[in-house]
Amino acid sequence: MAGDGGKSTNQPHTGAQHHAKITTDQGMPLKKIVTVGVVAAVLGGGALWWLNRAGEDNKLNMLFSSGEVRNISTVNGQRGDITLSDGSKLSIGPATKLVIIPKYNELYRGVKVEGTANFDVKASSGVPLEVRAGGAVLVIDEGTFVVRGYADEGEAFFKLVSGTGELRSKGERRQVTGPVSVRISKDSTMADADADAVAVATSWADGKVVFKGALLKDVLPQFNKYYAMTLQVTDEALLARPVTMEADLDSKQKAITALEASAFVKFSYDGSKQILKDNPAAAAKAAAKKD
Repeated sequence: MAGDGGKSTNQPHTGAQHHAKITTDQGMPLKKIVTVGVVAAVLGGGALWWLNRAGEDNKLNMLFSSGEVRNISTVNGQRGDITLSDGSKLSIGPATKLVIIPKYNELYRGVKVEGTANFDVKASSGVPLEVRAGGAVLVIDEGTFVVRGYADEGEAFFKLVSGTGELRSKGERRQVTGPVSVRISKDSTMADADADAVAVATSWADGKVVFKGALLKDVLPQFNKYYAMTLQVTDEALLARPVTMEADLDSKQKAITALEASAFVKFSYDGSKQILKDNPAAAAKAAAKKD
């Protein structure tokens, strides 16, 4: 699939050259001159590196803002697969928008994810791939990972399955090697991600929908994303019920059955409306099993 581009960062290497005979009319000792020169060279090299890195970021910012970007989108209940020009394979989750920079893999490789996607990144002549999502950036040469960053969820997750890269967010940089999972909070700070939260966020990539102790009010929007089902409750008190379940992403029926069993609700239609109502019999049956 035709794409649009990425460029490797050229990091300047600096070195201090010193002549055997150096004189100064201030009479500063040669040793001090050499020391000052080395320190200046090191500091200068670091400054140049950061300027170079900032320049690379600015170029990518311009490419992401270009009118020639390539947009690929899915809607609720829809997924897709694409192969980029470098051979990298992406599985796109539901309700997701990908932004691919112009001339991908010519000088730069860059993809922005608004939603969720599963990446299998192939190496490309030393040109790293930069993936942006949820206020963070993962820079990686080769590897597999799942990223999730929906605007309405207020947090993002990077689950690196294999490979080594650098995760950047709000002045923070972290070297990461898979397997590792990182959560990006609303203010763009990083933290090691809780295993249950990662499973809920990324299990779709393994063909599953997972909830662990989530309130029904938070589960319903996810059902809309994954299954394109707009579920409504007959009693708002039901929204406070906890839901712990696992279901196949490809089966609405199995998902509804699992939701009914966990939240003690019953699915039905009211005309064209998809309704969840209380199911006290299911709750009583579950209580009896515990006894």
